[in-house]
Amino acid sequence: MPHVEIYTDSTADLPKDLARRYGIHVIPLVTRIKEDQFFDGETIDPDTIIKHMHDGVIPKTSAPSPGLIQKRFEEADGDPIVSVHISSGLSGTYQSALLAGEKIHPTPRSVDSLNTSMALGFLALEGAKLKSGGKSAQEIYETLEEIKKRLVSVFILKDVNWVYEGGRIGKATKIAADTFKIKPLMMMYEGKAVDVEHIRTWGNAKSRLATLLQSMKFADLAIMYGENRTEADDFASDIPLPTSGDILRAQMGSTILAYSGPVIVAGCGILTPGSTPLTPEMLRAM
Repeated sequence: MPHVEIYTDSTADLPKDLARRYGIHVIPLVTRIKEDQFFDGETIDPDTIIKHMHDGVIPKTSAPSPGLIQKRFEEADGDPIVSVHISSGLSGTYQSALLAGEKIHPTPRSVDSLNTSMALGFLALEGAKLKSGGKSAQEIYETLEEIKKRLVSVFILKDVNWVYEGGRIGKATKIAADTFKIKPLMMMYEGKAVDVEHIRTWGNAKSRLATLLQSMKFADLAIMYGENRTEADDFASDIPLPTSGDILRAQMGSTILAYSGPVIVAGCGILTPGSTPLTPEMLRAM
C-alpha cells in the first residue's frame, strides 16, 4: 500500500514539534504588513505580528495560491495525499487546495474542516495517526469527514477592534462593545465564526468559557492564547482532562491573530465519540 502524506495549513496552529513528530506538512497562509508579505509560521511568527499590532498596524491575510499548494503537494513524490484545511467559510484555502489537486496525480483528497486553529490541528493529527495505523488515503478521508462533526472551537475576545477591522462584526456591535465593555463569546458553527453571548468584563468572559468547557467531554483539547501564556495556564487548571490525558497549551498563529487581536483565549478540540455536535443554542443553555 502506498505511503500516505498528511497536509494541513498554518491556521491549524499546530505546534512545530507535533507536526514534525507526526510527519504533517503545513502549508502557510499569507500575512501582509504594510507593503511586506510573509508566510505564516515560516517567515513571520506570532510574537512579531503581535508587536506590529500593538504599534497600530492592521495586518491583512490571504489564502495560499493554488500554485504554492501545488508545489507543496509535489513534494509528496506521487504518494497519496490527504489534506485538511481551514473552513471554506473563512478562507479560500480549501478551494485553492482543490484547484492545486487537479494537477496532482493521484488527486489529493481534501477535507473542508469547517473549523480552524487546533480543532483543525487535532483533525490533522487524527489523519496522521490513521496513516500510522496503515489506513488508505480514502479510509483516512472518510474517517476525518466523520470526526470533523465533533470539532469544537469556542473563544473569547478582549478587544473587538480587530474582528471589526477584519469585517467579522458590524460598526453597531463594535460601538456597543466599546461602550459597555462587552467581550464576545463566539464559536465556529457551520463553517463560520458566530456570536454566542455578549459578556460584561474580561474576567466574567473567562469564567463563562471555563464553565462551558467543563460541561463538555473531550477526546482532545487545547487551550489557545495570543500573547499571554500564563493566562492560558491558569485557565487550563480548572478544566477536566480530556480522554487523551493532557490539555495542550498553544499560541495562536499569525493568521488567526490578525483577525482576533493579541488577547484571545480559546478552547479547541474534539468531543468524545458519540457526542452530539454543538450548536450556539446548546452552548447558551449550558
